[in-house]
Amino acid sequence: MPGLVEDVTVLPPAMTPETLRPFVEGCGYTGPRLAVDYPLEEFTLPLAGFYGQPRDARSACLTVVDASGDGKAAAAKCIGLGAPTVLVCVADRIEWWALSASGPSNCKRISSGQIEGFFRKHKEDLSPEAIYASKMRRPTRSAQQMWFVDVGLMPAVERRAGEALHRWVESAIQGLAERLGGQLRSKKNFADLYKTVFWLLAAKLLNEKGVENFRRIDLTDVDDVFSRVGRHYADVEDLPPGGRAWRPAIDEAAKAVAQWGHLGNTSAESLAYLYETALIDAKPKGKAAKKASGGRDIRKELGIHSTPSVLVDHMLAQLWPMVEQIDVESRRVLEPACGPATFLSAAMRWLRDFSGIEDGMARHRYLLDRVRGIELELFAWQLAKLQLTLADVPHGNSWRIDDADMFMPGVLKKAASGCTLFLANPPYEPFTPAQRAKYKHEGEQVTALTQAVEMLKRALPALPPGGVFGVVMPQGVLHDKESHPVRKFLLKECELSEIAVFADNLFEQADHEVAVLMGQRRSTTPGKGTLMCRRVREPGMAAFKERLAFSSEETVELARFAPSPTADLRVPELDALWKYLSPYPTLNDLATLGQGLSHKGQDLPRDAWTIRESPRENDELGYAHVPGGLMIYDLPPLVGINLKKAAVLALRAGRPTGRPQVLLNYARVNREPWLLKATLDKYGRAITSRFVSVRPKGSQISVLHVWALLNSPVANAFAFCRTPRRYIRPRTMQEMPVPRWSPEHAARIEQAALRYRHLATSAGPLFVEASATSDGLWRALVEMDAAVLRAYDLPPRLERQLLDLFTGVERKGVGCDFCGYYPPGLTAFVPLHELISEDFARSTLGRFRASHVPATSPDVLAALRTAAAAYAEE
Repeated sequence: MPGLVEDVTVLPPAMTPETLRPFVEGCGYTGPRLAVDYPLEEFTLPLAGFYGQPRDARSACLTVVDASGDGKAAAAKCIGLGAPTVLVCVADRIEWWALSASGPSNCKRISSGQIEGFFRKHKEDLSPEAIYASKMRRPTRSAQQMWFVDVGLMPAVERRAGEALHRWVESAIQGLAERLGGQLRSKKNFADLYKTVFWLLAAKLLNEKGVENFRRIDLTDVDDVFSRVGRHYADVEDLPPGGRAWRPAIDEAAKAVAQWGHLGNTSAESLAYLYETALIDAKPKGKAAKKASGGRDIRKELGIHSTPSVLVDHMLAQLWPMVEQIDVESRRVLEPACGPATFLSAAMRWLRDFSGIEDGMARHRYLLDRVRGIELELFAWQLAKLQLTLADVPHGNSWRIDDADMFMPGVLKKAASGCTLFLANPPYEPFTPAQRAKYKHEGEQVTALTQAVEMLKRALPALPPGGVFGVVMPQGVLHDKESHPVRKFLLKECELSEIAVFADNLFEQADHEVAVLMGQRRSTTPGKGTLMCRRVREPGMAAFKERLAFSSEETVELARFAPSPTADLRVPELDALWKYLSPYPTLNDLATLGQGLSHKGQDLPRDAWTIRESPRENDELGYAHVPGGLMIYDLPPLVGINLKKAAVLALRAGRPTGRPQVLLNYARVNREPWLLKATLDKYGRAITSRFVSVRPKGSQISVLHVWALLNSPVANAFAFCRTPRRYIRPRTMQEMPVPRWSPEHAARIEQAALRYRHLATSAGPLFVEASATSDGLWRALVEMDAAVLRAYDLPPRLERQLLDLFTGVERKGVGCDFCGYYPPGLTAFVPLHELISEDFARSTLGRFRASHVPATSPDVLAALRTAAAAYAEE
């Protein structure tokens, strides 16, 4: 109708990646830092932001994608990029997601009208410099971890890429080996086999990373592939390998490689996983592979154990403040026995990013002169060259990886004297007699038992003053006789900055307990005099690899090592606790300890017997085994034990005495902190070497008292921190600190022990006592532990550190479910006897414990931390 104004609703503008592009560029993603339509696996990302070249999971910072409705599903598809955050365009808003290996989380929604303010507020947080520094744990002014950065994402993405490469490369190597069959006759033939597969892989990687001269390559054209890779590698001889005879087999391999999934986002670090799992199979498949190995366990023989990228990143982050003291032009990296060049490729990133050189080619030339590896094995040599190529895309591959034996005369000394950053994870295997004879004949005799220690003995003294080192070694280097000269040199000539020890599940294919030593060759500048001691226990290895979380961290004075004649560098876990308890009496003051008897083996008389599982009438009864399901309040099954001299090799403490004793397991029942199962034998029967007998001295100490002490958290923690990973040695347990004697404490301990044992033996289908339930047993057990701890009279902070060792660890053989002492969310330093008291239950803190639900929101946790810090400063 005339004059009538129609009411038109104006819809807010739809958000698209193209709409957000100017804002993303404003955060610093311009030029090569922003990729448009970046291919990832089976789809394309509209916008992907990187810190710089090369574009891969390491340098990826953020991405922008569209979603038809489900923003979380769209975000989840981006995890393979390796960027820790994604902006998802959903209709008239964007969703800001944090990405981790487990999926998207912590979504924040921003409407179209808030876009400008959002990017203005978060410009610095979203910048490539801030995100990359946070991903790599690099030191920055703010030194703040971004809420959306999960440091475990990048290793998880690289591992997944490594697993895919493992499958494809292993299949290609096996397929080519089977097609060549009898043509594989020499070491060079097998070197060419590996070269063929890795050059085909290199061509695919360089093609999908958009490197000039590889963008339009036909990956099935073998002549063109090897010609281009040869020029890129500055190696143009004997291409393709094997001549005409090999050509049909190589053509088939090229077709297979061309069909592999997209590899454009693959980082150099993914190749380390490939090296450890696929390159050398400890159990070769197929006739050709078996012939290649000669039936040997090549992995073990060569000491292959690739360093996890998360450990490499941690080491470089800790070492870099020392490297920064070195002039930029003087920074040179050496990695002997480099394998796939894991350290070199990571160090290259740090050298490049802190070089101050803007021009790409000038930066490449700078790196070529400052990155050096030594590797004798040809397959690892090929992979090292490929890894360094990926780490410096798009530049050519003329990296200096010396094809040399580092133990030949002068090799290590000369190489180490020219470097200022020495990084290594060498083979741990001992030298064979043939190797010793070889090096002696060549003019430089080895003096260590193992290759790792020999490497340190030669390399460390050659480092120039101010030179920085980070090495991954067997834990024995901290204390064994072989490594004594190395430790003396470290304490006299170097400034150690960190020792980190790891359980034996650090490596994928090896089971070594290792120690990381980091520091600097002493110069005129005095050191700070302290050492950071870090530890990762076996149950905490996943947390370390996912979040770079250590099980424990402690700063100690370097001066503590000076008085030791053996230069022992071990720092026991819970060091502050054991230092506090050092004036206390020891278990040796209360009791005698001795291992049970051992029977003869080959020298056993023909008709003699040792153990009878079903004892006969006149057999000496005793205990021979620790059953897996043994309860601490029960006894092992009785067996017949032959005590005759003709059958016994060593009697020790195995003879029956008829006096009460505590039986302690000789072998650990667990690799976790609850590793003791002490049982009470009131009959004093015979025991084999699977047990340690603990017998009270005098009449003042009861066997029940000793039994409670040996089942306590103090005893288990002491054994866990001080004994080898397999056995509970009597000599070590003699040194265990025990509470100072007090009739009051002794009565409290024995009363609690009797109560627990009574309930434990009453528990059953009929439940003689109402309290003989799992909860009742838990309470009685905790009361016994609390009575023991009360006798130790520890400072609350130390008691809490002790009990935190057992958090989440199952305590087996106690008759109830037991995985820790403190409820989640309670961080106060409350002694155990107070925690379980009625007064505590009625207190404000006790009510908090009963009702508290731990906060999970990052914002809430950040606010709580800020408030706690402000309160602490008042």
